[in-house]
Amino acid sequence: MVAPSAAYQVDITGITKLAQEFGGNRAGLIVRDELSTAMLGGVIDAQNKADELVKHKSGAYKRGFRREVGVTGHGVVGILTNVVRSAADFPYAAALEFGRKAFGPKTKPYLVFKIGDQWISTKWVKEAPAQHILEYGMKNAMPAIEGRFLAARDRIASRLEAMKL
Repeated sequence: MVAPSAAYQVDITGITKLAQEFGGNRAGLIVRDELSTAMLGGVIDAQNKADELVKHKSGAYKRGFRREVGVTGHGVVGILTNVVRSAADFPYAAALEFGRKAFGPKTKPYLVFKIGDQWISTKWVKEAPAQHILEYGMKNAMPAIEGRFLAARDRIASRLEAMKL
């Protein structure tokens, strides 16, 4: 199973070009710096919203989050991924995100799992529906992400104005 992820991208071609015309490469760097900082904050907001949906929060699930921000000449993108796997190397985050089929033993009369210090045996594990945790996080963080970009716009304007002096 592929590690689940959610992404948000903003096209910055126009603003970067305008900034460089106004103040050269330094102005373009200011724009990229402020927008990548806003995007990182937005990805963290999305992670926090995703955490709200997880019913059985585990430290392992929270530690499994990976945040990336990439900036190119055309855009800034934020990616939130969760790569956590169970102690038995089962792709736990992917199972929560995409769901999983019911399963039972193939060669033994029952399945045995160790959860914490306790051993559990069962003949069947029920199907788990997809929860779309990362998508939920990104969608519900959108107002906060938009707010971060508006604040970045104001900081960019202030920094560019200071360059003129």
